[in-house]
Amino acid sequence: GVLTKKKEARQRNLRFHLPTVVPLASHVRLVEDDPANVSLQDVYDEYCTKQRMSGDEPMLYYIKKIGEILDNSDLRKEKHEMLNLRMEILEQISKDLVPDTVLTNYMSSGVKSSSDLWLSRKNFASCLAGVTFMSYVMCIGHRYPHKLMISRKCGKVWTTELLSSVCASTLTFANNEPVPFRFTPNIQNFINMEGLFSSCLVAIARSLTEPSVYDLEDFVTIFVRDELISWSGTSSTFTQQQVLREKVFENVGAILKRAETLSCKEDAENPPEALVPANRKVHELINAATNLQNLAQMDITWIPSL
Repeated sequence: GVLTKKKEARQRNLRFHLPTVVPLASHVRLVEDDPANVSLQDVYDEYCTKQRMSGDEPMLYYIKKIGEILDNSDLRKEKHEMLNLRMEILEQISKDLVPDTVLTNYMSSGVKSSSDLWLSRKNFASCLAGVTFMSYVMCIGHRYPHKLMISRKCGKVWTTELLSSVCASTLTFANNEPVPFRFTPNIQNFINMEGLFSSCLVAIARSLTEPSVYDLEDFVTIFVRDELISWSGTSSTFTQQQVLREKVFENVGAILKRAETLSCKEDAENPPEALVPANRKVHELINAATNLQNLAQMDITWIPSL
């Protein structure tokens, strides 16, 4: 693969992990099935079964608390006050219903030794870095728990439904979610080594943005063009090839800019005066993804505490 040709990625054994897919038609394909693969939603459902708790309990609790506020005219709040209340509700859900150890306990129960658990965590972190890179660069949102697949044997991660979010008015790739990617408390707790995750993310970005025989722009251009045509449904949106060409170049430029942001190339070439980490921008994105205020703004069905 492309990543194996770069020293930084090769040293960390980085690669994009995906199951074998055999396309049969434009909307039909065969996907490799491995009994060891479970979704994050399956992990949560098993936890609920052991706790003899309904999987909808956090959502019902959230709806109940919000309903109590909206039903009482004396307790109607301003926007920032409502956000504070949502943060309090999320904290309570994390404390009483969905602790940050759900994924860790599940993965720990399936390994034979601590060294196997460490290897599983390492594989999880490196593969999640690849998923995160694709999610952020290509503006892929709606990363619900059932879309994140985890291998119980080795900890490798992949995600389903890699569909970019397209703004209808501007025809540009845009993810309007409060968080840049999914990095929830349970994922944080299981990885337990954010340094590895951030360094893998930077290594992937640098491997794909540095000049080489493999030109990221060429491959992304093909994907963006097909995605825009597929999204529009008909060719009437692009009455002229020039309009399509301009939108493709606009989207490709934004994608490459996001990839360069993850590579921290600007900080490496022009170090800031203050003493800050070399991967400062990646840490800022991770902080945004783990910020309680941002998580509280996510839809409750996204299960921010998981």
